[in-house]
Amino acid sequence: MADKLTKKFLEQLNNFVKDRQPEKIWLACSGGPDSLALLWLLADNLPSEISLNVLHVWHNLRAEAEAEYYKLAASLPKRVQKFQAFYADVKAYAHDCNLSAEVAARELRRSAYAYCTNGEEKAYVCLAQHADDQAETIILHVCKGSGMNGLCGIASLKRHLTAPETVKQIKNAGYLKLVTGTCATERQFSELSASTLNNACFYTAWRPLLPLLKKELLEYVKARKLDYSVDRTNYDPHYERNFIRLQLLPALTERFPQTVEKLGNLGATVERTLQATDYLLANNAQIKKVRDLSDAQKLEAGEKVLALSFLAADNKSDFLTLPETVRNLYLERQLHNKFPDLLLSRTQYNNIQHLFNLALYRPCKDLRLIILRKDCLMLLIDRLLLIYSSPHFNFSHASFDRSLIYKKCRKYFLEHYAVILPLKSNWRRYYRLSGELPENMCLRTILPGDYFNVNTANSCKRRLLSDYLHKSNLPEFLWPELMVLSEKNSRHLYHLFYKNLTKWQTFSLLSNDKKL
Repeated sequence: MADKLTKKFLEQLNNFVKDRQPEKIWLACSGGPDSLALLWLLADNLPSEISLNVLHVWHNLRAEAEAEYYKLAASLPKRVQKFQAFYADVKAYAHDCNLSAEVAARELRRSAYAYCTNGEEKAYVCLAQHADDQAETIILHVCKGSGMNGLCGIASLKRHLTAPETVKQIKNAGYLKLVTGTCATERQFSELSASTLNNACFYTAWRPLLPLLKKELLEYVKARKLDYSVDRTNYDPHYERNFIRLQLLPALTERFPQTVEKLGNLGATVERTLQATDYLLANNAQIKKVRDLSDAQKLEAGEKVLALSFLAADNKSDFLTLPETVRNLYLERQLHNKFPDLLLSRTQYNNIQHLFNLALYRPCKDLRLIILRKDCLMLLIDRLLLIYSSPHFNFSHASFDRSLIYKKCRKYFLEHYAVILPLKSNWRRYYRLSGELPENMCLRTILPGDYFNVNTANSCKRRLLSDYLHKSNLPEFLWPELMVLSEKNSRHLYHLFYKNLTKWQTFSLLSNDKKL
């Protein structure tokens, strides 16, 4: 059995090394049978040029956790180059941040992982989730009404982002400390390095044991006579995952013996299907005409934006020709790609879908805003759908100033209306002005009475800029963001510009006046 398990593991290891070419492996080891089996599998088979390191998080939730730390530290294989332990004050962090113990422990572990990898691209955190964990995860997601992403279960390789504000809070309050010394008399707790934490906001997790069963790992550690620790909280059915592991999954396995393997196959199949779906969506001709403005401006640390514009030049979008199921799937995939950790209830997702349909069928100039959660909100104006998430704001607070969002999202609005601006006219000649404007020209904000000429078949008519802006659906709160090029002391306009959006070194000008 041990040889069969090693063969399966080597297949995962060889593919990973070939594809990723890692330089460092940080194994998250609790001292339990799963992580201990993975430790020795790596120690025996990891290529020598790859650094093998072990990290351990001492959660301080059980009396025996201290003894488990010392036992692990004393039994590490010689292949391990570095052992880093963290003391996590889960109870204090959960109390101060109003989190459950499970969520608090997970956030502290993730901060520890990010600290160890320190933002290095070739450093990976190796986790010991196996096929039984995969089955439990898929069942849990199904019971909670998960979508397609939940049916994928646990990803074998995934980058996890940790908000810099969370890491900073954890460090400053001392919720996570380094443990030095491997015996009680030598043990010390030291502060985390601030310079390292500023850079350590992500880590990439690798899970090579997902194809392996729990019973295979137990047989492996027993065959090697490894002294593993047992976490008694794993047998408390009060926790959701434990209930599935202890009661639901055994009942399913008794009736359907291959439940674990089949659920693992389901997760892999759904993952492959979504990969193919994403490829087809990305190469669809109609979808390609949707303007993704998500990168229209530089974001601050921790901020995320999904900004989709369905406004075509003729005010009609080819996107509408797609079946509704395809449009909704596109929205769902965009949400997952931009916000992989955003957990939405069905009501919240229905709200997003409602504004999504309004953007397609009933565009209007009024700004609509829905708060999804305290750090995430959704805005709709005309045919621009924008979802904005920031750890710097509390959108649910009663005193929240909405003008901050208008200011923050200004460029997305202007980029959206770039399709219908500048001025519509039959001006035929383009001029480029570099450097200073001619003496008879000025660049100024819009004023009442500003007009431009529109040439028709038989005559030239004046058209007020205010009328043009009203008919163009540009919201009035964006008018101050516009500037016009005109003759000095004249209300006659030659061109319309976005303030702080156009590069001032070069202007595009439409005019019939050759003296320019």
